[in-house]
Order: sequence, then C-alpha cells, then structure tokens
Amino acid sequence: MTGVQTCALPILRESLLSDLAFPYKKIKEKGIKFRRVHIVDLPLTSYMQYELESYQISAELGEEIRIISMDTINNLEFPINLQDYLMFDEKIVVLHFYDNKAYWQSGVYIDNPEEVAPYVRAKELLLNNSVPLETFREKLQF
Repeated sequence: MTGVQTCALPILRESLLSDLAFPYKKIKEKGIKFRRVHIVDLPLTSYMQYELESYQISAELGEEIRIISMDTINNLEFPINLQDYLMFDEKIVVLHFYDNKAYWQSGVYIDNPEEVAPYVRAKELLLNNSVPLETFREKLQF
C-alpha cells in the first residue's frame, strides 16, 4: 500500500464504523446474510491491498467477505458472463454497469425466475470456490 493509503485507513475505519454500524446491526438483527465475493488479480495492486483492508472493517461489522482469484475464475464454467451484481433472496438480481473508468453508470433489475436462476448458479460457484477474506489475507501475508 502507498503511504497515503496507509494513512487513510484509520480515517476510513472511523467513518465506516460510525456510518455503517447501525445498518449492519439492523441487517444482523433481521437474520439477513450479507455476503460479498470479490474477484482479484494476482499479484495484488496497492489499491487492491487497500480495498481488502477496508473490507476488513465491513467484516468486523458482520459482512461475510470471500475472495476468489481470476485464475480460479478462468478454470470454472459459469452460466452467465460474470459482471458486478447484487442478489436478494435468490429472487432478485441487480446488474451493475460501469464505464471504462470504472464509474457506475446504471443498473438493471431482474426478477424473472428464469433469468435469475443462472445468477443463483453463478453465486453458488463463486461461494464454493472462494475463500474467506481472513484466509486470503493470511495466505498472502498482508
């Protein structure tokens, strides 16, 4: 990580813990699973190291964060073209679209069960082939 990123982590921690503690508490109280699978390229860039450090804060708040490498992704057969998406109760998918600078542009809401089903299968592949954030961090020793 760069020096700026290292200095930013305590500020980010304080901000996230104060801003997100309440919504994460409510999610936990309702018994909702909040999971994230992040695909990474190896070796990690300094920015990705920083991002994974920030995920540690979300994990402390109760989010289950898992990591999968692009090498693993390339050895799996997915029923969809992988892209960033959210899934709610295996019934709703929201696809995210970004521009070439990685700025979010739009989202598409899908609730047709036949269209959602391949995303459910992709989610299962991602969960079954990824590792918990802490395991990934220990393996890479950062």
